[in-house]
Amino acid sequence: MLQSPDSLYVAETSHASEVDTAPVVRVRKPQHPYEVLRQLPYNATEGQKDSAIQANFKPAPIRWSQCPDTLRLPGDTLSQAGQEVSLSMYYKGGFFPEDSLFNPDAEGIQVGVAGDPVPYNMQGDNLVTGLLIVCFVVALISFSNTLGFIERQGRRLFNEVNAASTADSFTSGEMRFQFFLVMQTSLLLGILYYYYSGSYASFVFLLPESWQMLALYSGVFLCYFVLKWTVCSFVNWTFFERLEVRRWNSMFLFITSMEGVALFPLVLLQVYFDWSMVNTLIYFIFVIVFAKIISFYKSYSIFFNRKGFYMRIILYLCALEILPLLALWGALGIIESNIKINI
Repeated sequence: MLQSPDSLYVAETSHASEVDTAPVVRVRKPQHPYEVLRQLPYNATEGQKDSAIQANFKPAPIRWSQCPDTLRLPGDTLSQAGQEVSLSMYYKGGFFPEDSLFNPDAEGIQVGVAGDPVPYNMQGDNLVTGLLIVCFVVALISFSNTLGFIERQGRRLFNEVNAASTADSFTSGEMRFQFFLVMQTSLLLGILYYYYSGSYASFVFLLPESWQMLALYSGVFLCYFVLKWTVCSFVNWTFFERLEVRRWNSMFLFITSMEGVALFPLVLLQVYFDWSMVNTLIYFIFVIVFAKIISFYKSYSIFFNRKGFYMRIILYLCALEILPLLALWGALGIIESNIKINI
């Protein structure tokens, strides 16, 4: 009697034989990060990619080579220790080896593009601002201390009194006040002419700093006032009486001082409010013409108030009032032609 084989046993035996005969598949470890990234889905986030790379690659300690460097440059001898590196002079130097500014180790890379330099603006100049503040404060203090003197001189501009009672006597404070206002007038005229030369002439000057140009122009105007007062005093002392000369000197200082006071608002408008040059010229010409009219009138009333002196007053005004202005304008033109850069 034959016994039938067990079906379960046969199945287990056959399954075991299939497992034994199946080929073994070994998964290769990724050698490069891009292989890990290729196994991830296309929509994997950056964090998932970073986690996958950290899971497959572990940082290992870096072991630097202890062998000496045998790659030497020509002309560089190997030292005994084999570790010292010293280059010859012709490897370190350059075309300007003795120049203190030459440093081959410094980086000379310029980041970005160089823009246009910001043009000079007197509004942001601390020196000009400080000078204007000082002029305003000192003039205000002087006005408060010499108010009576200003009123007296103002009445004498249009109210002629007897020459015998016009013996002007000034205190030291009044004289310092007038001399300060004359210097202030020179400074203000220098600032205005600096704006004029920059707006209409548009020259490039040899003097690099703007304060140097201001000092030059202000000095020219101050020299003009000093020379004019010296020449007029010499002529007046030669042809006229002493009392008349004293009256003219007093009026000259006062008119010049008030001229600077009238120009001070114009300078503030030009510097801090960018007033148009056309309006500036109109204001300036009005002040200068008015001052010259007053000066002509006082010269006539002091020296030529007698009949028959009409020709003399014309010669006097042309020689001592008009010619100095023309000489001043010519001197400014010569100075500009000498200090400008001819392109």
